Amino acid sequence: MEDIKKQLNMNWGKHSFLSILLYEMTEKSDSYIESSISNNFKDVIHELLNINYNVKKMHADESSSASVNSTILDNLSSGVINKSEEETLNRVEFLINDFFVSLFDDVNRAYYKKNETNEKIRYNLYLSKNIEQHEYNIDFKNESTGTQEILDVLPYLMLAVSGKCVIIDEFGNAIHDLLATKLLKTISKDIKGQLILTTHNTIIMDQADIKPESLYFIMNDNTFKKSVKCITDIEDRTHPNYNYRNRYFTNKLYSDGLPKGSDDINVKDLADLYV
Repeated sequence: MEDIKKQLNMNWGKHSFLSILLYEMTEKSDSYIESSISNNFKDVIHELLNINYNVKKMHADESSSASVNSTILDNLSSGVINKSEEETLNRVEFLINDFFVSLFDDVNRAYYKKNETNEKIRYNLYLSKNIEQHEYNIDFKNESTGTQEILDVLPYLMLAVSGKCVIIDEFGNAIHDLLATKLLKTISKDIKGQLILTTHNTIIMDQADIKPESLYFIMNDNTFKKSVKCITDIEDRTHPNYNYRNRYFTNKLYSDGLPKGSDDINVKDLADLYV
């Protein structure tokens, strides 16, 4: 324990307490950690490490972590696997085909192109699509941002269905509103874990069958104090017939959660600089 305290004094302010502790747990012997940290606290750390997340950062690399036991499941669009994993790849191919054909009218088939060398298989996902009465085979990397995002979030949605805790930042930003809501409606009845989403897609509020007690808003009062409030904290009562998307935009109760606009914004001077 003295070693851990020493590390805290050396690194406090530069690293968080849990990151310092986690480093010590990986560096020190199991017997030392067993005698220094309670089992309950180790259980807490284990649960935190098993949270799955996908966080988008503007002008920076995306941060993500998915606790899956297969390289294929974490790299659905392309990758390299051992020949022994081909059966798993074929099963994934079958399920992805069923998924995309159900989701898109113009998709005839989703399949993997495979190249085998030295007991390795390099695979790349392709979509067979109808475009103006012709059928084309399109490398998935050339698909739209929205279609690629669907495949990116699919492992996280499946982890939530399987019982895991999952956090997805800015869900559905590139996906068509109706597709984003269809995805949530499709999986919501089967979720055994917890799915936490942040999004600017407000249509989800009234199209994805989300209960009002699951809707939270970031509020910013006139003192610039931010808070996160559930609808049940904002409204005196909820009602199944309320359209909370409309209420969010029109009811004064939510005014601190809306972006502040102005009719007096002058863009002409700035635009003149680009002439």
